[in-house]
Amino acid sequence: MIDRSRLPGWMAPVIHVPLVLAFIAYVVIASHAHAAAPGWIIFWCLAALPLALASVFPIAGLVSCVLLTYGMSSHARELDLMLSLRILDGAAAVAFAGWLVARIGRPGFAPFRGTLVRTALLMFAWVAVCLVVARMHGAPWGPFPRHDPSGFAQAAALFLIAADVVTTRRDAVILAAAIVATTLGRAAVQGFEGIHLESYVATLLVIGAPVAALGAFAATRRPVAWTFVASVPVLLGLLLATRNRAAAVAAVAALAMLAWQARRTLGRRTLAAIAVVLLVGAMVVPSSYVDRFRALWNPASTHATAGLDVSTAGERLDLWSAGRDMAVQQPVFGVGPGNYPMFLPIYRAGADPLAAHSNYIQMAAETGFVGVVLYLALFTGTLVALGCIARSAATDWQRRAASMLQLAFVAYLAGGIFNSRHDFVLAYILAGWTVALQRSAASPDSTAVAA
Repeated sequence: MIDRSRLPGWMAPVIHVPLVLAFIAYVVIASHAHAAAPGWIIFWCLAALPLALASVFPIAGLVSCVLLTYGMSSHARELDLMLSLRILDGAAAVAFAGWLVARIGRPGFAPFRGTLVRTALLMFAWVAVCLVVARMHGAPWGPFPRHDPSGFAQAAALFLIAADVVTTRRDAVILAAAIVATTLGRAAVQGFEGIHLESYVATLLVIGAPVAALGAFAATRRPVAWTFVASVPVLLGLLLATRNRAAAVAAVAALAMLAWQARRTLGRRTLAAIAVVLLVGAMVVPSSYVDRFRALWNPASTHATAGLDVSTAGERLDLWSAGRDMAVQQPVFGVGPGNYPMFLPIYRAGADPLAAHSNYIQMAAETGFVGVVLYLALFTGTLVALGCIARSAATDWQRRAASMLQLAFVAYLAGGIFNSRHDFVLAYILAGWTVALQRSAASPDSTAVAA
Protein backbone atom coordinates (compact mmCIF):
# COMPACT_ATOMS: atom_id res chain seq x y z
CA MET A 1 0.00 0.00 0.00
CA ILE A 2 1.23 3.52 -0.86
CA ASP A 3 1.90 5.74 2.13
CA ARG A 4 -0.06 8.79 1.05
CA SER A 5 1.49 10.95 3.78
CA ARG A 6 4.81 10.65 1.88
CA LEU A 7 3.34 11.29 -1.55
CA PRO A 8 3.87 15.07 -1.57
CA GLY A 9 7.56 14.55 -0.72
CA TRP A 10 8.53 12.67 -3.85
CA MET A 11 5.98 14.44 -6.05
CA ALA A 12 7.13 17.93 -5.03
CA PRO A 13 9.83 18.33 -7.72
CA VAL A 14 7.53 16.81 -10.35
CA ILE A 15 4.94 19.47 -9.58
CA HIS A 16 7.29 22.41 -9.08
CA VAL A 17 10.19 22.07 -11.53
CA PRO A 18 8.03 22.58 -14.67
CA LEU A 19 6.84 25.85 -13.12
CA VAL A 20 10.45 26.94 -12.60
CA LEU A 21 11.36 26.02 -16.18
CA ALA A 22 8.37 27.97 -17.49
CA PHE A 23 9.45 30.98 -15.43
CA ILE A 24 13.04 30.83 -16.75
CA ALA A 25 11.72 30.47 -20.31
CA TYR A 26 9.59 33.58 -19.79
CA VAL A 27 12.61 35.49 -18.47
CA VAL A 28 14.71 34.56 -21.50
CA ILE A 29 12.04 35.25 -24.13
CA ALA A 30 10.70 38.48 -22.60
CA SER A 31 14.10 39.99 -21.79
CA HIS A 32 15.51 39.09 -25.21
CA ALA A 33 12.47 40.70 -26.87
CA HIS A 34 13.28 43.92 -24.98
CA ALA A 35 16.97 43.82 -26.00
CA ALA A 36 18.35 43.20 -22.52
CA ALA A 37 22.11 42.78 -22.32
CA PRO A 38 23.04 39.06 -22.62
CA GLY A 39 25.09 39.26 -19.42
CA TRP A 40 22.07 40.29 -17.38
CA ILE A 41 19.85 37.64 -19.01
CA ILE A 42 22.41 35.00 -17.99
CA PHE A 43 22.52 36.43 -14.47
CA TRP A 44 18.73 36.30 -14.14
CA CYS A 45 18.63 32.69 -15.30
CA LEU A 46 21.45 31.60 -12.98
CA ALA A 47 19.86 33.43 -10.06
CA ALA A 48 16.54 31.71 -10.81
CA LEU A 49 18.03 28.21 -10.82
CA PRO A 50 17.83 27.73 -7.01
CA LEU A 51 14.06 28.03 -7.38
CA ALA A 52 14.11 24.48 -8.77
CA LEU A 53 15.07 23.27 -5.28
CA ALA A 54 12.41 25.27 -3.45
CA SER A 55 9.92 22.39 -3.30
CA VAL A 56 12.34 20.21 -1.32
CA PHE A 57 14.63 22.88 0.15
CA PRO A 58 12.46 26.01 0.57
CA ILE A 59 15.31 28.25 1.69
CA ALA A 60 16.63 27.98 -1.87
CA GLY A 61 13.67 30.12 -2.92
CA LEU A 62 14.74 32.84 -0.48
CA VAL A 63 18.31 32.69 -1.81
CA SER A 64 17.09 33.06 -5.40
CA CYS A 65 14.88 36.03 -4.56
CA VAL A 66 17.69 37.77 -2.67
CA LEU A 67 20.01 37.33 -5.66
CA LEU A 68 17.45 38.64 -8.14
CA THR A 69 16.22 41.53 -5.99
CA TYR A 70 19.58 42.90 -4.86
CA GLY A 71 22.15 41.54 -7.30
CA MET A 72 21.69 44.14 -10.04
CA SER A 73 23.42 47.47 -10.44
CA SER A 74 21.25 50.44 -9.54
CA HIS A 75 22.46 52.16 -12.69
CA ALA A 76 21.73 49.37 -15.18
CA ARG A 77 18.96 50.03 -17.70
CA GLU A 78 17.98 46.40 -17.22
CA LEU A 79 16.96 47.04 -13.61
CA ASP A 80 13.89 48.98 -14.73
CA LEU A 81 13.31 46.36 -17.42
CA MET A 82 13.39 43.58 -14.83
CA LEU A 83 10.82 45.46 -12.76
CA SER A 84 8.56 46.17 -15.73
CA LEU A 85 8.67 42.50 -16.79
CA ARG A 86 7.59 41.49 -13.26
CA ILE A 87 10.53 39.12 -12.90
CA LEU A 88 10.75 39.72 -9.15
CA ASP A 89 7.02 39.11 -8.75
CA GLY A 90 7.35 35.87 -10.66
CA ALA A 91 10.34 34.70 -8.63
CA ALA A 92 8.56 35.36 -5.34
CA ALA A 93 5.45 33.55 -6.59
CA VAL A 94 7.47 30.52 -7.72
CA ALA A 95 9.38 30.44 -4.41
CA PHE A 96 6.09 30.67 -2.52
CA ALA A 97 4.57 27.86 -4.60
CA GLY A 98 7.61 25.67 -3.94
CA TRP A 99 7.34 26.33 -0.21
CA LEU A 100 3.64 25.41 -0.18
CA VAL A 101 4.28 22.20 -2.12
CA ALA A 102 7.04 21.29 0.32
CA ARG A 103 5.21 22.13 3.53
CA ILE A 104 1.43 21.70 3.19
CA GLY A 105 0.28 18.60 4.97
CA ARG A 106 3.55 18.12 6.82
CA PRO A 107 3.71 17.95 10.63
CA GLY A 108 4.24 21.26 12.37
CA PHE A 109 3.06 23.41 9.45
CA ALA A 110 1.44 26.44 11.13
CA PRO A 111 2.46 29.50 9.08
CA PHE A 112 0.02 31.95 10.70
CA ARG A 113 0.92 31.23 14.30
CA GLY A 114 2.40 34.00 16.45
CA THR A 115 1.82 37.66 17.21
CA LEU A 116 4.51 38.93 14.83
CA VAL A 117 3.10 36.90 11.94
CA ARG A 118 -0.40 38.19 12.54
CA THR A 119 0.85 41.77 12.82
CA ALA A 120 2.75 41.44 9.55
CA LEU A 121 -0.22 39.92 7.73
CA LEU A 122 -2.49 42.64 9.10
CA MET A 123 -0.07 45.28 7.78
CA PHE A 124 0.13 43.62 4.37
CA ALA A 125 -3.68 43.31 4.27
CA TRP A 126 -4.03 47.00 5.11
CA VAL A 127 -1.64 47.91 2.29
CA ALA A 128 -3.86 45.88 -0.05
CA VAL A 129 -6.99 47.66 1.21
CA CYS A 130 -5.35 51.06 0.65
CA LEU A 131 -4.38 49.99 -2.85
CA VAL A 132 -7.95 48.96 -3.66
CA VAL A 133 -9.31 52.25 -2.32
CA ALA A 134 -6.79 54.24 -4.37
CA ARG A 135 -7.73 52.30 -7.51
CA MET A 136 -11.42 52.95 -6.84
CA HIS A 137 -10.59 56.67 -6.77
CA GLY A 138 -8.85 56.47 -10.14
CA ALA A 139 -5.18 56.27 -9.08
CA PRO A 140 -3.03 54.20 -11.47
CA TRP A 141 -1.31 51.00 -10.44
CA GLY A 142 2.33 51.53 -9.53
CA PRO A 143 3.24 54.58 -11.63
CA PHE A 144 6.84 54.32 -10.35
CA PRO A 145 8.38 50.84 -10.87
CA ARG A 146 10.99 51.13 -8.10
CA HIS A 147 8.22 51.65 -5.55
CA ASP A 148 5.63 49.35 -7.11
CA PRO A 149 2.95 48.11 -4.68
CA SER A 150 3.74 44.53 -5.70
CA GLY A 151 6.88 44.83 -3.56
CA PHE A 152 4.65 44.31 -0.53
CA ALA A 153 3.23 41.11 -2.07
CA GLN A 154 6.79 39.85 -2.56
CA ALA A 155 7.59 40.85 1.01
CA ALA A 156 4.56 38.99 2.37
CA ALA A 157 5.43 35.78 0.49
CA LEU A 158 9.09 35.81 1.50
CA PHE A 159 8.26 36.79 5.08
CA LEU A 160 6.11 33.67 5.46
CA ILE A 161 8.75 31.44 3.90
CA ALA A 162 11.50 32.81 6.15
CA ALA A 163 9.29 32.54 9.23
CA ASP A 164 8.79 28.84 8.56
CA VAL A 165 12.12 27.56 7.27
CA VAL A 166 15.11 29.53 8.66
CA THR A 167 15.27 27.51 11.86
CA THR A 168 18.71 25.85 11.99
CA ARG A 169 22.33 26.99 12.04
CA ARG A 170 22.76 25.68 8.51
CA ASP A 171 19.77 27.72 7.31
CA ALA A 172 21.18 30.82 9.02
CA VAL A 173 24.55 30.36 7.34
CA ILE A 174 22.97 29.86 3.90
CA LEU A 175 20.75 32.92 4.10
CA ALA A 176 23.47 35.11 5.64
CA ALA A 177 25.90 33.99 2.90
CA ALA A 178 23.36 34.86 0.20
CA ILE A 179 22.78 38.35 1.64
CA VAL A 180 26.48 39.12 2.16
CA ALA A 181 27.62 37.71 -1.20
CA THR A 182 24.86 39.55 -3.08
CA THR A 183 25.70 42.84 -1.36
CA LEU A 184 29.42 42.51 -2.09
CA GLY A 185 28.73 41.41 -5.65
CA ARG A 186 26.49 44.39 -6.31
CA ALA A 187 29.07 46.79 -4.90
CA ALA A 188 31.76 45.16 -7.07
CA VAL A 189 29.62 45.46 -10.21
CA GLN A 190 28.95 49.15 -9.57
CA GLY A 191 32.53 49.95 -8.56
CA PHE A 192 33.67 52.74 -6.26
CA GLU A 193 32.33 55.45 -8.56
CA GLY A 194 29.01 53.67 -8.84
CA ILE A 195 28.44 53.32 -5.09
CA HIS A 196 29.51 56.88 -4.27
CA LEU A 197 26.46 58.66 -2.75
CA GLU A 198 24.31 55.65 -3.71
CA SER A 199 21.77 55.10 -0.95
CA TYR A 200 20.47 51.68 -1.96
CA VAL A 201 23.86 49.98 -1.82
CA ALA A 202 24.60 51.86 1.42
CA THR A 203 21.42 50.40 2.96
CA LEU A 204 22.48 46.89 1.97
CA LEU A 205 25.97 47.42 3.36
CA VAL A 206 24.89 48.75 6.74
CA ILE A 207 22.44 45.85 7.18
CA GLY A 208 24.86 43.32 5.68
CA ALA A 209 27.60 43.90 8.28
CA PRO A 210 25.62 42.55 11.28
CA VAL A 211 24.20 39.77 9.08
CA ALA A 212 27.79 38.76 8.26
CA ALA A 213 28.58 38.69 11.98
CA LEU A 214 25.48 36.53 12.49
CA GLY A 215 26.79 34.13 9.86
CA ALA A 216 30.10 33.91 11.72
CA PHE A 217 28.30 33.02 14.97
CA ALA A 218 26.08 30.44 13.23
CA ALA A 219 28.84 28.73 11.24
CA THR A 220 30.11 25.45 12.66
CA ARG A 221 33.21 25.30 10.46
CA ARG A 222 36.07 27.68 11.11
CA PRO A 223 36.86 28.52 7.46
CA VAL A 224 33.25 29.56 6.92
CA ALA A 225 33.18 31.54 10.16
CA TRP A 226 36.41 33.37 9.33
CA THR A 227 35.14 34.15 5.82
CA PHE A 228 32.16 35.88 7.40
CA VAL A 229 34.42 37.68 9.87
CA ALA A 230 36.66 38.90 7.02
CA SER A 231 33.65 40.24 5.13
CA VAL A 232 32.62 42.58 7.97
CA PRO A 233 35.46 45.13 7.55
CA VAL A 234 35.04 44.92 3.78
CA LEU A 235 31.37 45.80 4.09
CA LEU A 236 32.15 48.67 6.47
CA GLY A 237 34.94 49.93 4.22
CA LEU A 238 32.57 49.99 1.25
CA LEU A 239 30.05 51.79 3.44
CA LEU A 240 32.60 54.54 4.02
CA ALA A 241 33.12 54.72 0.27
CA THR A 242 29.44 55.50 -0.31
CA ARG A 243 29.61 58.71 1.78
CA ASN A 244 25.89 58.20 2.38
CA ARG A 245 24.63 60.23 5.35
CA ALA A 246 21.55 58.12 6.11
CA ALA A 247 23.75 55.01 6.24
CA ALA A 248 26.16 56.79 8.58
CA VAL A 249 23.29 57.58 10.96
CA ALA A 250 22.18 53.96 10.68
CA ALA A 251 25.70 52.73 11.49
CA VAL A 252 25.98 55.00 14.53
CA ALA A 253 22.59 53.78 15.79
CA ALA A 254 23.69 50.17 15.34
CA LEU A 255 26.96 50.86 17.18
CA ALA A 256 25.04 52.45 20.04
CA MET A 257 22.87 49.34 20.19
CA LEU A 258 25.99 47.17 20.15
CA ALA A 259 27.40 49.13 23.09
CA TRP A 260 24.14 48.63 24.98
CA GLN A 261 24.21 44.89 24.28
CA ALA A 262 27.87 44.69 25.32
CA ARG A 263 27.18 46.53 28.56
CA ARG A 264 24.85 43.74 29.61
CA THR A 265 26.92 40.75 28.52
CA LEU A 266 30.60 41.69 28.32
CA GLY A 267 33.25 42.58 30.86
CA ARG A 268 35.04 45.89 31.32
CA ARG A 269 38.09 44.82 29.32
CA THR A 270 35.97 43.85 26.34
CA LEU A 271 34.08 47.13 26.58
CA ALA A 272 37.38 49.00 26.66
CA ALA A 273 38.55 47.11 23.57
CA ILE A 274 35.34 48.01 21.75
CA ALA A 275 35.80 51.65 22.74
CA VAL A 276 39.34 51.65 21.34
CA VAL A 277 38.16 50.08 18.08
CA LEU A 278 35.40 52.69 17.75
CA LEU A 279 37.84 55.49 18.46
CA VAL A 280 40.23 54.24 15.80
CA GLY A 281 37.30 53.83 13.42
CA ALA A 282 36.22 57.40 14.01
CA MET A 283 39.74 58.59 13.25
CA VAL A 284 39.83 56.85 9.87
CA VAL A 285 36.51 58.23 8.67
CA PRO A 286 37.34 60.31 5.57
CA SER A 287 37.07 64.05 6.04
CA SER A 288 34.88 64.25 2.93
CA TYR A 289 32.32 62.12 4.77
CA VAL A 290 32.38 64.43 7.78
CA ASP A 291 32.06 67.44 5.45
CA ARG A 292 28.73 66.11 4.20
CA PHE A 293 27.33 66.49 7.73
CA ARG A 294 29.12 69.78 8.39
CA ALA A 295 27.21 71.33 5.50
CA LEU A 296 23.99 70.94 7.47
CA TRP A 297 24.97 73.63 9.97
CA ASN A 298 27.42 75.49 7.77
CA PRO A 299 25.77 76.19 4.40
CA ALA A 300 28.85 78.16 3.35
CA SER A 301 30.93 74.96 3.14
CA THR A 302 32.95 74.67 -0.06
CA HIS A 303 33.76 70.94 -0.25
CA ALA A 304 33.09 69.05 -3.47
CA THR A 305 29.50 68.02 -2.67
CA ALA A 306 28.53 71.07 -0.59
CA GLY A 307 25.81 72.28 -2.94
CA LEU A 308 24.24 68.82 -3.13
CA ASP A 309 24.48 68.31 0.63
CA VAL A 310 22.69 71.55 1.47
CA SER A 311 20.03 71.22 -1.23
CA THR A 312 19.13 67.61 -0.40
CA ALA A 313 18.70 68.48 3.28
CA GLY A 314 16.27 71.26 2.42
CA GLU A 315 14.56 69.05 -0.14
CA ARG A 316 13.91 66.37 2.46
CA LEU A 317 12.15 68.85 4.72
CA ASP A 318 9.86 69.81 1.85
CA LEU A 319 9.20 66.15 1.03
CA TRP A 320 8.35 65.37 4.65
CA SER A 321 6.08 68.38 4.90
CA ALA A 322 4.22 67.29 1.76
CA GLY A 323 3.89 63.75 3.11
CA ARG A 324 2.49 65.10 6.35
CA ASP A 325 -0.11 67.07 4.40
CA MET A 326 -1.10 63.95 2.43
CA ALA A 327 -1.51 61.96 5.64
CA VAL A 328 -3.55 64.71 7.32
CA GLN A 329 -5.88 65.05 4.33
CA GLN A 330 -6.13 61.27 3.78
CA PRO A 331 -5.68 59.97 7.35
CA VAL A 332 -7.26 56.53 6.95
CA PHE A 333 -6.27 55.10 3.56
CA GLY A 334 -3.64 57.61 2.40
CA VAL A 335 -3.05 58.32 -1.28
CA GLY A 336 -2.35 54.66 -2.06
CA PRO A 337 0.80 52.48 -2.04
CA GLY A 338 3.37 53.70 -4.53
CA ASN A 339 1.51 56.94 -5.23
CA TYR A 340 3.43 59.46 -3.12
CA PRO A 341 5.64 60.64 -6.03
CA MET A 342 2.60 61.07 -8.28
CA PHE A 343 0.75 63.18 -5.71
CA LEU A 344 3.77 65.24 -4.70
CA PRO A 345 3.40 67.85 -7.50
CA ILE A 346 -0.24 68.30 -6.43
CA TYR A 347 0.78 69.17 -2.87
CA ARG A 348 3.95 71.04 -3.87
CA ALA A 349 3.55 72.78 -7.22
CA GLY A 350 6.55 72.32 -9.47
CA ALA A 351 8.10 69.53 -7.41
CA ASP A 352 9.66 66.58 -9.20
CA PRO A 353 8.01 63.20 -8.57
CA LEU A 354 10.29 61.87 -5.83
CA ALA A 355 9.92 59.42 -2.96
CA ALA A 356 9.40 60.85 0.52
CA HIS A 357 12.92 59.89 1.67
CA SER A 358 11.48 58.53 4.92
CA ASN A 359 9.90 55.16 5.66
CA TYR A 360 7.55 56.68 8.18
CA ILE A 361 6.43 59.69 6.17
CA GLN A 362 5.87 57.57 3.05
CA MET A 363 3.88 54.91 4.93
CA ALA A 364 1.72 57.59 6.56
CA ALA A 365 1.16 59.37 3.24
CA GLU A 366 0.40 56.21 1.24
CA THR A 367 -1.43 54.03 3.78
CA GLY A 368 -2.68 56.56 6.32
CA PHE A 369 -1.98 56.62 10.02
CA VAL A 370 -3.31 53.07 10.36
CA GLY A 371 -0.64 51.83 7.95
CA VAL A 372 2.26 53.58 9.66
CA VAL A 373 1.09 52.35 13.09
CA LEU A 374 1.01 48.76 11.81
CA TYR A 375 4.44 49.20 10.23
CA LEU A 376 5.86 50.49 13.51
CA ALA A 377 4.09 47.74 15.45
CA LEU A 378 5.68 45.07 13.26
CA PHE A 379 9.25 46.31 13.56
CA THR A 380 8.99 47.40 17.19
CA GLY A 381 7.60 43.98 17.99
CA THR A 382 10.46 42.42 16.08
CA LEU A 383 13.04 44.33 18.14
CA VAL A 384 11.32 43.33 21.38
CA ALA A 385 11.16 39.67 20.33
CA LEU A 386 14.85 39.68 19.44
CA GLY A 387 15.68 41.21 22.81
CA CYS A 388 13.82 38.37 24.54
CA ILE A 389 15.63 35.75 22.45
CA ALA A 390 19.00 37.38 23.18
CA ARG A 391 18.33 37.03 26.89
CA SER A 392 16.64 33.65 27.11
CA ALA A 393 17.50 31.41 24.14
CA ALA A 394 18.80 27.96 25.07
CA THR A 395 21.87 28.10 22.81
CA ASP A 396 24.66 30.63 22.61
CA TRP A 397 24.48 30.97 18.81
CA GLN A 398 20.77 31.80 18.97
CA ARG A 399 21.38 34.54 21.52
CA ARG A 400 24.14 36.02 19.38
CA ALA A 401 22.09 35.69 16.20
CA ALA A 402 19.25 37.59 17.88
CA SER A 403 21.66 40.34 18.92
CA MET A 404 22.99 40.70 15.38
CA LEU A 405 19.50 40.81 13.89
CA GLN A 406 18.70 43.54 16.40
CA LEU A 407 21.63 45.57 15.06
CA ALA A 408 20.42 45.04 11.49
CA PHE A 409 16.93 46.26 12.36
CA VAL A 410 18.18 49.25 14.34
CA ALA A 411 20.28 50.22 11.31
CA TYR A 412 17.31 49.73 8.98
CA LEU A 413 14.92 51.76 11.12
CA ALA A 414 17.42 54.58 11.80
CA GLY A 415 18.40 54.85 8.14
CA GLY A 416 14.72 54.77 7.25
CA ILE A 417 14.26 58.18 8.83
CA PHE A 418 16.04 59.64 5.79
CA ASN A 419 15.41 57.09 3.01
CA SER A 420 12.25 55.46 1.65
CA ARG A 421 12.87 51.79 2.36
CA HIS A 422 9.38 50.99 3.68
CA ASP A 423 9.00 48.38 0.91
CA PHE A 424 12.53 47.00 1.34
CA VAL A 425 11.87 43.27 0.88
CA LEU A 426 15.02 42.24 2.76
CA ALA A 427 13.72 43.86 5.96
CA TYR A 428 10.64 41.63 5.82
CA ILE A 429 12.76 38.55 5.14
CA LEU A 430 14.75 39.39 8.28
CA ALA A 431 11.49 39.88 10.17
CA GLY A 432 10.42 36.42 9.07
CA TRP A 433 13.82 35.11 10.15
CA THR A 434 13.11 36.60 13.58
CA VAL A 435 9.87 34.63 13.79
CA ALA A 436 11.68 31.42 12.87
CA LEU A 437 14.39 32.11 15.44
CA GLN A 438 11.73 32.87 18.05
CA ARG A 439 9.99 29.56 17.36
CA SER A 440 13.16 27.48 17.40
CA ALA A 441 14.43 29.19 20.58
CA ALA A 442 11.10 28.47 22.30
CA SER A 443 11.05 24.82 21.23
CA PRO A 444 11.21 22.28 24.06
CA ASP A 445 14.08 20.69 22.16
CA SER A 446 15.60 23.95 20.95
CA THR A 447 19.12 22.58 21.15
CA ALA A 448 18.25 19.93 18.62
CA VAL A 449 16.25 22.26 16.43
CA ALA A 450 19.08 24.79 16.35
CA ALA A 451 21.81 22.30 15.55
